[in-house]
Amino acid sequence: SIAGTLQEIITTYIQSNVAWTFDTVADMKASTNLVAGSYAQTLGFHTLNDGGGALYKITNTGTANEMDVIAVDSLFANLVVSVTANPIMFGAYGTGLVDDSLSIQQCINYGKTHNVTKIDGLDKLYLVSDAVTVPDNISSIDELGLYVDYSLTLCNFKFKLDNGCQSLTSVLNIANPVQTEVLLRNIIIDGNSSNQSSATSIQDGGLHGIRVGFPNNSAGGVKIEDCYIHDCYTDGINIRPLDFDYMVVSNTLIEDAGRNGLTDNAKNSIIEKCKFKNNGQRTDPKSSYHIEPNASFDFGVKTLKDCVISGSVKAGIACYFNTDSYTMDKFNVINCKSDSINFTGISTNNTIVNEINIIDSEFNG
Repeated sequence: SIAGTLQEIITTYIQSNVAWTFDTVADMKASTNLVAGSYAQTLGFHTLNDGGGALYKITNTGTANEMDVIAVDSLFANLVVSVTANPIMFGAYGTGLVDDSLSIQQCINYGKTHNVTKIDGLDKLYLVSDAVTVPDNISSIDELGLYVDYSLTLCNFKFKLDNGCQSLTSVLNIANPVQTEVLLRNIIIDGNSSNQSSATSIQDGGLHGIRVGFPNNSAGGVKIEDCYIHDCYTDGINIRPLDFDYMVVSNTLIEDAGRNGLTDNAKNSIIEKCKFKNNGQRTDPKSSYHIEPNASFDFGVKTLKDCVISGSVKAGIACYFNTDSYTMDKFNVINCKSDSINFTGISTNNTIVNEINIIDSEFNG
């Protein structure tokens, strides 16, 4: 009875006051000291100080996925993150040698569930593929790749697309952006196009670097800033026809995209201080900055400002009129240097370009 009382006192103390510290998750899993209600602190996920150190709460019920819920004998270690998460906490390696897709997506999913508003890639290199399956809120079987569908800052990531990812829509998909505020900052994407041998010769719907706006046609705000996107099989950035509160792409370099550097079908957008180099090397329509709505849609104000466009196979700036009816209310080209600007195509319905302002800009060709 005395021993039992002492045991109860010790157990209560452990549950309320002690956070056991371990070098790695493997060390935590091997522990025999943990009890339900206690906490564990790791100093790394795979190795000591690898960036994946985290706090866990121990429970006696749960479903282990070995990312944010870790099986510890008959107990479960549940990740506790308040403000900022990173993929290493979820088992990613960040070496560019191991496919980290599932760990990154689980990190994003966790952030949505637990109100984590920032995910930091820690400037590590992540190999990604089409291993992520279609989320529940996406109906199209073509929407594969990493997806973000809540207000989030995603920053300091280096992504490299793995070989042979034909079914991938994009490395990053802003997949369901209704009423969200998404910021992508300091993102590097290597599309690895020369190793996508399984891709079809004309891959219009997929293998982009970043894709915004599927399946919905409205969004809150999306910013892409301080990014470098290169060597994508199709587009560097592909923005579907959307009714945005705002869409901003700034201080971003897009080069060597197989089709368009940036396909911009947002209703209102500002593209500023960006550089486009050597885009359109593989498929039509082959322009660096391209507007080509695929449904009846009215544009608001579109501004291209302080940009440099060079080496485009066709026009540097192009708008292709198709058989749909849409209105471009205002298009501003300010202080840009570009290959030719080209508005072309045939519209069988009423298409109106209300105002084009070309200010302090230079065009060749």
